[in-house]
Amino acid sequence: MERFMTMSGESKFYNSFIALDVETANSNRSSICQIGMAAFENGEVVRIWDWLINPNQKFNKWNIRLHGIDNEAVTNAPDFSQIYDELRSTIENQIVVSHSSFDPSAISAATEYYNLSTIEFIWLDSLKIAQEAWPESLSFKLKHLAFDLDIEFNHHDAHEDALVSGKILLSAIRDTGIPIEGWIKFMNIYVSTANVRPESVNKQLPPKHKRQPCPTVNKHKSIVFTGNLSISRQKASDLAVAAGFRVVSSVSSRTNFVVVGNGAGNKLCVACDLIKRGLDIKFLREDDFINIVT
Repeated sequence: MERFMTMSGESKFYNSFIALDVETANSNRSSICQIGMAAFENGEVVRIWDWLINPNQKFNKWNIRLHGIDNEAVTNAPDFSQIYDELRSTIENQIVVSHSSFDPSAISAATEYYNLSTIEFIWLDSLKIAQEAWPESLSFKLKHLAFDLDIEFNHHDAHEDALVSGKILLSAIRDTGIPIEGWIKFMNIYVSTANVRPESVNKQLPPKHKRQPCPTVNKHKSIVFTGNLSISRQKASDLAVAAGFRVVSSVSSRTNFVVVGNGAGNKLCVACDLIKRGLDIKFLREDDFINIVT
């Protein structure tokens, strides 16, 4: 079901685009289970779409844990092919912004999965734009940028994530003075010349536009895993590294965090001994860890 809302915005930029975000049922990008979009006109949000999608694929426990959507939630929902026509009529040949390449690649994978025609649009990556607009930031994850920009939202809800992506683009336009056409050139979508960059991207931002590091960013902090987690150790390590942690294999006086799973072993004992000696080591349950890094 589509959810339609008309909203007023804060900024007055004469740009029109659509922000998009998807959630998936499993590691297959074609397994879209939610699509959220927000139409921005003249710097204001004028319409929001929020579809639950039946992926016709199995749900992975990890994905359910992330976004809270499961098979029961999509039992009566349309599949991707049933919303395809409206999706295509909305975004085709339009400027579409998403946070990273995951979302457009998922749309492409779903069209291929259902043997549908490719949807062509002009894509802007709010993650790459943020990296250029605020290079001093310690993290460019969506929730950290939202914190820096004072945007409140419910992470991993597709339409809310889409809204944040759009607001990141508007903030970058405001802080750098680079119009949307300049960011299109930067993304090398409208032009064929490689590595086109707006000149002002490389200029130092005025101090008032400096983004302060989000306190949840744990750059250079050391983290150790012990016991069995519901996700693979490799997946946990990848998430930790992406969030700024330094993953190490053993507990020492330099350890900052220990993520404790089921059947935790000797590492837990070592950490407890170090804490008794006055070291500041924090224990994290898997749920706490996932909340920090996603």
